[in-house]
Amino acid sequence: MENKIQILQIGLEDWTPFLTDLQKEKLEWIYLDLESATTDSVKRIMTLRKRGAFSGVLCTDALNNQILELLELKIEAYSLILDERLEKVMTAEMKKKKLPLFMNLSNKQKIIEIFTSSFFEWQGGSTLHTNTIMVHPQFKGEKTLFGESFLRLDGDYQSLKNAALLTWQMNMGFMNQIGRKIYLQIEHEEGVRIHFVVDILQRGNSDRIDRRVYDEKAISEGIDIQYENGFGSLGFSLIAEGEGRIEVGILHIQDSRNGLGDYLLGGKRIKDKHNQDLYYYFNPGDLKPPLTVYFSGFHSGKSFEAFYRMKKSGAPFLLITDSRLAGGAFYIGSPELEGKMVQVVENSLSYLGFTHKELILSGLSMGSYGALYYAQTLTPHAVLAGKAIANLGDVIQNDRLIRPGGFAAGLDIQYSLTGGLSEKESQQLNERFWTVFDRGSYEQTTFVIAHMLNEDYDINAYRDIREHLISKNSRLISKGIVGRHGDNNRAINDWFFGQHQRILREDFERE
Repeated sequence: MENKIQILQIGLEDWTPFLTDLQKEKLEWIYLDLESATTDSVKRIMTLRKRGAFSGVLCTDALNNQILELLELKIEAYSLILDERLEKVMTAEMKKKKLPLFMNLSNKQKIIEIFTSSFFEWQGGSTLHTNTIMVHPQFKGEKTLFGESFLRLDGDYQSLKNAALLTWQMNMGFMNQIGRKIYLQIEHEEGVRIHFVVDILQRGNSDRIDRRVYDEKAISEGIDIQYENGFGSLGFSLIAEGEGRIEVGILHIQDSRNGLGDYLLGGKRIKDKHNQDLYYYFNPGDLKPPLTVYFSGFHSGKSFEAFYRMKKSGAPFLLITDSRLAGGAFYIGSPELEGKMVQVVENSLSYLGFTHKELILSGLSMGSYGALYYAQTLTPHAVLAGKAIANLGDVIQNDRLIRPGGFAAGLDIQYSLTGGLSEKESQQLNERFWTVFDRGSYEQTTFVIAHMLNEDYDINAYRDIREHLISKNSRLISKGIVGRHGDNNRAINDWFFGQHQRILREDFERE
């Protein structure tokens, strides 16, 4: 039963009879009758959910705030749906903690289907890289592939007469009969017009059953394809008109939550005018300091890291992930993208009523770079960094001799950020970090850093951070752990999250 989407309904009328047979296969529907509910019966229902919170909670006919408070630890932020008539009855504190969705519940089947299609507990998705793109053979212009960064085309597209300029050579299926959300990283000159085409194929049959064409606004905002019975897989292509340059990057496909969140319920996307993006998830926790920001490490999956680790503390947290290129681009980009990133943190602090003295920035490996880089702007109480990286250019250069082939994605990252692959551009990346970092005033910031004693990515990171902090009158706590950058993850993780718990306990009196 734990593998099902577990929904708790609280109300006066049990909705179980309204579930279809297919919905019953996907949902475990638990009903709490408010007329007969007691403290003991509520506690018995809580034991039905052994692992964390319910997948979703639905309040239908009436609301008992005392029972809702008893269930608080089993209700996740963004997972609570209430009848819109109950909004005035719900306490302000519970609204602020759980960020519920108030809806018209008159169409029971529609609400049940929302839980079925959007409240799954996993995070998932896929990526189609630039090496999966096929260019129409009749295109006579210039074609240049810049690794994972982008495919550049330059020429006249009129002769193709609405044929597909680009076709992705892999289809994507509907995993678990869940919809798909599609984002394409693309830029082009003003003389070019584009449309993105999605072909929906019948399950078990290559015949096209539906073709949908999307304009540039839809491409920029993301395309949502909801699953329908019989859908098998999706094929993708791009139509271009006019003349000029087009740069097409990675095609991101994630499990869709029907507009209720990216990756997780409540997850959001920020992007700049170049369609470069970052994702974030804010959880208000118990509304008590501090707010911990956790930057995910380099990974190819479509997900936020450390949700359960952060959730365990009970304190507010903000998860940030970078899904660009093969596994992230170290949280840096255009001034617009970085500015929006900072504003997300500022907005979260404002929502909670916290100051920067009640802020922790944290991350492992690539995530440590984000935590250190934004420390200058956000002046947090603490920066917690494991396997710290500061000299990104050195990481890329070390792939040539010290660690051959260990981080080939670094070349794509450097090219996307600097437009070059030489040692000169690598040095520019290093200087970019230190120029920002050295502007910071860290008298009130504690740096807690774990580094590998046999580091083979950024060999000088810990030494350089320590030297740059000497004149800043900051506090530095550190630990060296035997191994190379990719070694001894358990020791690093245990120390990292142990230090986070220590800071919560000693600096914020949290148990």
